[in-house]
Amino acid sequence: MHDICVPVLYGDCTPDNFVSFAAGLRTNENTDRTARLHIHHQRHWQEATYHEIFTLGWDALEDKVDINAVPYIRDKDSVYEECQALEKEGLRLRKFITEGLTILPNLRTVSMGGIGEAIYNGSFAPYIEQYYDCHFDDSRKLLPHSLIDLPTVSHYCQAVAFGPLALPSKILKLQSPLETFTHHPRPSPLFSLCRNVQATCSPPVILGAVNRYYCEAAISIPYSMVGKAEVDLTGLMDPILAMLSRSVYVADPTTGTTVISNDEATDIDGTVIELYAYVRAVDEKDLAALTRGYSAFSNKLQELAPQSLVDLQAHLDTLLPEEWKGKVWLKNREDAPPCPAYGLDLEEEFEDQKKPFSYESCRSGGRVY
Repeated sequence: MHDICVPVLYGDCTPDNFVSFAAGLRTNENTDRTARLHIHHQRHWQEATYHEIFTLGWDALEDKVDINAVPYIRDKDSVYEECQALEKEGLRLRKFITEGLTILPNLRTVSMGGIGEAIYNGSFAPYIEQYYDCHFDDSRKLLPHSLIDLPTVSHYCQAVAFGPLALPSKILKLQSPLETFTHHPRPSPLFSLCRNVQATCSPPVILGAVNRYYCEAAISIPYSMVGKAEVDLTGLMDPILAMLSRSVYVADPTTGTTVISNDEATDIDGTVIELYAYVRAVDEKDLAALTRGYSAFSNKLQELAPQSLVDLQAHLDTLLPEEWKGKVWLKNREDAPPCPAYGLDLEEEFEDQKKPFSYESCRSGGRVY
């Protein structure tokens, strides 16, 4: 029975309590079998008491039809304790790495988030991040940075923009090479058009890897505007330029916290940036026809056939620093491959979003991104 169950239980792990899983590192040989690790947050809503159920009825349970819905009441102590526990495990993992001890020798794929992290992906997420800055500094990011530094990991993704499961919003140089890094938070926007926060809130970049960013809703512009001298699209590219203008950070060999790299020259060989659904050029006739049915505008905008991004790409190339030219690419949603770590397919997700909502689809255990 052990030989049958262990590959299933440990080979592809999806814990919402990483502390329990990590307790077996270097003590439970079964963790050596883990090839894919998908860590997500615990649910932090407060349970209704029996008194509340008797007096207020079953509505006091605040059932959620959507697993990612934000609960009305969150247990702040639970949120804080989870962050504290993940920080502690990050310190322990970093200590293993520093001492050269072998952990998770077969781990190839890591996915962070995707379930239960609505508080770290909503509009208030940056403020929660500021709160953690005051209490944990960069130490709360030790777990994701330690996992991505493991020598066996090839594919890494995160579906959360902020919080203890998200990498620091910096350009990172790892101890070991990584093949792909995919970032697809839902529903947080990946980039901000507000210049004051573009650098600090931009997603992380992993040097030496193929970095793929799956935006949720592209900025649609009429194709006729592209390439016209009187139309300045520089502001559209500012978030990308801000993302690439940051300093390079590495993990401190002792503490594991991120520190500025001492390398004077930024080694970006092998680094590729692929931005999917960041901007969508559409035919102005299609756009004009869509605006006449304005009530359906927001739902139908992304269904318009995309035009070529060649001219927008050329404009971006003129703005990029010399070392980044030929390494940053704008791509349409239809061109996005499924995430190698998490399996997210942008086209599949888009088709699912067009389907009418039904309680039956929720009960059937539909795919959660």
